[in-house]
Amino acid sequence: MALENDRSSRYGGNGDGQLGNILQKWMRNDPDAAVAWLQSQPEAVRKRRVVMQAAQNLGWQDPAAAMKLVDLLPKSQTRDETLGSILNSWGNKDLDGLRAWTDARTDPREKTLGQLAYAQGLASSDPAAAAAALQNLHPDQRHSYTYQHVYNEYAQREPQAALAMAQTLTDVSARNQAISGALAGWAQLDPVAAANFALTLPGGPARNNAISQLARDWADRDPQAALDWLKQVPNAAIQRDTIQNVLWNLSQNSPKTASDFVSILPKGQSQIDLTGQLARRWAESDFDGALAWAKELPEGRARNVALQNLSDEWVNNDVKGAGEFAKTLPSGEMRDQMLNRLAGTWVWQNPQEAAEFAMGLPADASRQRLVENVIGNWAGNDPEGAAKFAASLPEGAGRDDAMRRIASSWGRNDPATAIEWVQTMPNGDGRAGAMAGVLGSWASQSPQDAAKFVSGLSGDELERGVKSVISGMVGADAPYTATWIQQFSEGTMREKAAETLMTRWGREDPKAAAAWLANLPDGQSRQSAISKFVDSAANLEPQLAWTYATTLTDPLKQKDALEKSAKQWLRTDDVAARAAIQTSGLPADAIAKLLKPND
Repeated sequence: MALENDRSSRYGGNGDGQLGNILQKWMRNDPDAAVAWLQSQPEAVRKRRVVMQAAQNLGWQDPAAAMKLVDLLPKSQTRDETLGSILNSWGNKDLDGLRAWTDARTDPREKTLGQLAYAQGLASSDPAAAAAALQNLHPDQRHSYTYQHVYNEYAQREPQAALAMAQTLTDVSARNQAISGALAGWAQLDPVAAANFALTLPGGPARNNAISQLARDWADRDPQAALDWLKQVPNAAIQRDTIQNVLWNLSQNSPKTASDFVSILPKGQSQIDLTGQLARRWAESDFDGALAWAKELPEGRARNVALQNLSDEWVNNDVKGAGEFAKTLPSGEMRDQMLNRLAGTWVWQNPQEAAEFAMGLPADASRQRLVENVIGNWAGNDPEGAAKFAASLPEGAGRDDAMRRIASSWGRNDPATAIEWVQTMPNGDGRAGAMAGVLGSWASQSPQDAAKFVSGLSGDELERGVKSVISGMVGADAPYTATWIQQFSEGTMREKAAETLMTRWGREDPKAAAAWLANLPDGQSRQSAISKFVDSAANLEPQLAWTYATTLTDPLKQKDALEKSAKQWLRTDDVAARAAIQTSGLPADAIAKLLKPND
């Protein structure tokens, strides 16, 4: 026997397809023997998806035989889905056989599924009888769609009778589906009458959903008539839900008509959202048409969102045209977003051209941000070219920042060459900033090499370089950073270095950071480090943060640190936190404030 010899089919592996094929053939030739074999198998075999698929496929040809397989399947949602599919097939082939099977069932759920399938199969020949068969059922929400199908068929013959019967159903989900189906069926005959009747139903999501479905089908057949009716609807929520429902099909098949639907919405978030959706969908099939439409929209948020949703495609298709349009926009979020997209794309195509475009904009914050983005992207691919361009910029903070960005990017890939470039610059803020940029990137990859190099600097380059090195190296090797900091004598540089270390280390590994603090000599740098540690560690280790907050000597800093750590500690362990606060020795008014609930 094929199945007896194919152990992989029985116990897993690559035999699933063979098991399903053999089982289907066996069921057609000798169903009793196949059922007996499957019945002898462990549940792990019987519940395999391929067995359920075999039963479902067999249901198209011999539903009665397929039911014998289903009876052996362990109860599950997948079994219910398989059973429902077979019953529906049975209803299309043999209503009497299905009815006999249903009448013989004792399981309430199986009986309900059989009755639903029977009504669905009967709907095409006698929808009134099918609707009557559903009258006293209580299906779950996943199976109530049958009511929509049956009542749709019924309403295409007797709309008033179908709606009257639908409204008598006691099961809420079934009633809503039945009414929705009846309205859709009536709309096939007289959409205006069906739509106007729908407006008389009790308000709520069920009514709005029914109208939306009706209007979607209507708009597919006669969009102008559906739009004319929708314009007269006084309920903005119904208009919104309906347009949302029709938009998908119309935006693909007739986006201009879809735009007419969206245009009737009052100003507000719904109009903005649907305008943006339409722009994106329209651009997929006709970018030029979508762009022309968006440009003609009235000034406002909806127009901006439409253009934003088109901007990626626009920049990819015509970066220069998109740039010229961006120039005409007033300063604001939309202009900045479009310029940012330009920077990301144009630099890869022609960085020199992108940079020249940026410099041609009016001298404002938007231009500066665009220049920074262009140079930052350019430096990642061609740092020497970016550096040459940056050198041509007017002297000032803008050029200094551009140099720093280039140095930072260059330092990630080739710190030695980047350092050589920085050393060709004249002394000053620009050079110090660029040096710090290189060192920060270098330290994140090779902290000890960067630390060794910065130790040989002096003046502003040393001070800014140390801060940048610590910021970069703490993520790569926090313990080494902590050891390195101790080489500095007490003073501003050591104080700032300790603060920078604790800002990140206290957040990423608060216990290790606290252990280092415990061995740090008293002094201002330790006090500064503790203050930053509490800020960073309070969310993860509030008890530890509290312990160190109590050691701060500055009254104002201690007050802030205690409040922050106490607030978090009370959330995570109220009993322990209250006990510690009450026995802290703090003044009574301070204790009362710390224990006061936060509104």
